[in-house]
Amino acid sequence: MNRVVFLKKGGDLNGNALDPKQIVSSEQLLMSLVVSQDAVIRLLVEKGIFTKEEFLEMVKVVDREMKRKKKVAV
Repeated sequence: MNRVVFLKKGGDLNGNALDPKQIVSSEQLLMSLVVSQDAVIRLLVEKGIFTKEEFLEMVKVVDREMKRKKKVAV
């Protein structure tokens, strides 16, 4: 998995030059986040923390909340 590098003008947060090997595309970053999220969800379901159905219902709840907030902000 790629490491996320937080940038500061000209380098990282400590002012160090960035290693070109650490820079990833937004597509690579998004894919990394999706894979990580899926792994965490699977583990939580397998351990019985919540069911897949409960997770999907919460996704709908959060989606509605975010859409509502977006309408208010516009």
